[in-house]
Amino acid sequence: MARHPLLWLSLLILLGGCAPKDPLDRKVRAGTPREFAHWWDRTREKFPDEQRGEIYKIARYLQDSTPRLKSMSPEDHYDPLCKQIDGMSVRELLVFGYRETNRHLRDRLILQTNRLASLANALAEATEENVRLHAERSLKYANDIIAQLDNEIAGNERRIAELEAAPSRPL
Repeated sequence: MARHPLLWLSLLILLGGCAPKDPLDRKVRAGTPREFAHWWDRTREKFPDEQRGEIYKIARYLQDSTPRLKSMSPEDHYDPLCKQIDGMSVRELLVFGYRETNRHLRDRLILQTNRLASLANALAEATEENVRLHAERSLKYANDIIAQLDNEIAGNERRIAELEAAPSRPL
């Protein structure tokens, strides 16, 4: 009987050594929204503050931007985001989130770029000073937004490259 506690203790020590060295290689558990929240509550302290903030930001973005046909309950096994991310490594979750972010940023970039021609035409056709000034400001604002979106997309692409440079190792 005295051997059983020792056996269990040995087993726990061995299993504790099986966790991935890099926290980004941990698997996301998200069978339901509640399971994902529970996983995050148990796991978040294993990440440095900077990574924790990055993961939280990406997870919130994905939660907010995932289309749903109906309101989801915490126990809903059909939540589209949970179905996509369950079993991913945290690294894969981040890459997925940055790619989704860039997809939305590129959509905004297209909208802003499409405005440039009409703003340039308005500026060229402006005869009154206040109309010309408004068109100049609008054109400058659209160009500033385009530059900001380009920078954000480039930053996300750099982060994706960093994450993919150190691929997940099988557990």
